[in-house]
Parts: sequence; C-alpha cells; structure tokens
Amino acid sequence: LFRRGAPVGTATLQGAGPATRCGVPTATGTVTTVAAAADQPEFLAFRRGLEPQVVGEYAPKQIDGTIQRYASIVAERLVLENGLPRPRSWQGAQRDLQALDMVMGGNSEMAATYLSGDQLAVGAGEPDGYSVFYLASYETRTGYTPLYREVRDYRRAGKAAPKLVDYLNWNGRGGNEVLVQVFGPDQDWYEVVSADRGGRWSKVWQAQPCGAAGGR
Repeated sequence: LFRRGAPVGTATLQGAGPATRCGVPTATGTVTTVAAAADQPEFLAFRRGLEPQVVGEYAPKQIDGTIQRYASIVAERLVLENGLPRPRSWQGAQRDLQALDMVMGGNSEMAATYLSGDQLAVGAGEPDGYSVFYLASYETRTGYTPLYREVRDYRRAGKAAPKLVDYLNWNGRGGNEVLVQVFGPDQDWYEVVSADRGGRWSKVWQAQPCGAAGGR
C-alpha cells in the first residue's frame, strides 16, 4: 500500500467481495499500515512483486498559511482567463484543497478544486456551472503558479468535476504520476496526469466512464 508517494503498509486479501457497479472485482481482507497513515481513507495498492520501488516515509502534509492565501488567487486567475464569472464566495466555491510533497524540499505543492453551481459528487450540476481543478507549485518571485489545470464550462461541455486522489512514481520513470477522480452527471471515472521530460504536465490516461447502468 502507498500513500502520498511513500510505502505505508500491506493488504492481505482473504476472499472475493462483490463487484462494483462497473464490474470491477473487490476483495475482503486485512490492512496494516504505519501509525501515521492509520486514519487515511484510501491507498494506492500493487500486487507484491509488481510494486514500484520507492523510498521515503509517509508524512501527511499540512495546509499552511501560504497555501491558504494563494489557493483562491490561483483559482480566480484561471476563472478570469477563461471568461467565467466569479463565484459569490471563493470559500464557498472551494470543494477540495490538499497540500502535496511531490518534490522534496522547499514549499509544498497544492491541488485544489473549485466549483460553481455544483457539488463534488456524481449528479447534475447547474447548466451555467463550472469546475476549476489545478496542481500548483511555489516559486519565490511569483508565488503559486499552476503546473496543470482543467477548467470546464458546463454550458459548453457538460459537467466534469475533478479531485486529486493521490500521487506516486509508479512507473519508475521521471517524476510522479497523479491520479485524479472525475465526477460527471451520472458517472465517474479516473485520469492520470504527469510531466514529460521537459517538465510539461498533461493528461496521459483516462479511464472509460462508469455509468449508473453498470457500463465499463
């Protein structure tokens, strides 16, 4: 089991569980983690022998004052760049804010989701709503600037509300891969974003959406 780029424990599977609505198999068993990760709700898991070779200890990052100050500033910049109206309240529009430590040393990175006319769950949003999701890193001269962004105007493309799940260098090349869950009007799916050798971040994989009817 892995969390925030570090190994944190093991899961021993003991029996088959019910399939999800998308037909993905589940299992029952026991989970053992380091004390610092005992309260975490989800992990990235790999079969023993196929797990990535990563080092480091899990240490949950706290959202400090710098992240809190810049989170809505970055979101506002992206909203205005895309010709969208400001929400009534930036605090009310913020649905998720996480501090990350993808590059050791210096200030933490952050991931944030802002929504207008929507909730961070499967279900219809308002027709004129929008979503803003970004990963950002800190530079002394410029503050936090986006590494990766997704801005979705529901009037043009329909609902898609992303939220960061976790990150890990699971392919052993370059830096971390970032797993994102995306919520739509009647389905949800996952995508992966990563940086190429030139440091440019982009979406590198997207799963098939899973609908309420049980499609894969």
